Amino acid sequence: MSEPGHTIVYAIYYLIPHLEKFDVRELVIHNWPIIEWKYYAVAVVYALIYSGIFLGGACLIFRRKALH
Repeated sequence: MSEPGHTIVYAIYYLIPHLEKFDVRELVIHNWPIIEWKYYAVAVVYALIYSGIFLGGACLIFRRKALH
């Protein structure tokens, strides 16, 4: 892919949330050991950061709108 499309696609890829971090179906199905706490903590912090970004954005958008 040529520029600027390459840069745009990579920017979108790194900006959208990666929900595969929360998919533990294969771990359960194949009877893998319990997930270590450090990975769990990283996933929770990741979710909190994205939630904060989206909630903060929503607050900024709806701050000036009349909700009648």
